[in-house]
Amino acid sequence: MIIKTLTRIDYHLDKYRRLAGAVEVLEQSDAEDVFFIKTRRQSHIDVPLPDFARKLVPTHLHIVQSERWDRRSLSGELRIELPGLPVQISAQMSLHDTATGCEQILDFNLVVAVPLFASKLESLLAEDFRKKFAADAEASHSAFVAYVD
Repeated sequence: MIIKTLTRIDYHLDKYRRLAGAVEVLEQSDAEDVFFIKTRRQSHIDVPLPDFARKLVPTHLHIVQSERWDRRSLSGELRIELPGLPVQISAQMSLHDTATGCEQILDFNLVVAVPLFASKLESLLAEDFRKKFAADAEASHSAFVAYVD
């Protein structure tokens, strides 16, 4: 079952090593029904930044990401912190059976707390994170194959 792979620490480490090379586990717990992992890795901005954004967003980012999965409800929450930036990224996650297998749904929320440039900065960061999540999906699939029972 998919949830077994998504709640393995080695799967997460493999996935993030494929993306960033180095990953550090900050917290981890694995109870009967709930799995939690919090990691830190480095990344860079994948979109060109206009002058106003370059003053607010560094080209290299530290990404602190936590995932919590509930094995019974097949749902969870993703949180991404970018230390030093006024940005909040979160997603509600769920798994659903389909006719051909399983589908993972992530419903994202991105908020930038910079009053004057918030909407422009949100658009830039949303574009950057769309690229990051496309790469994450590719790394997930690649790593996933190695861990499916």
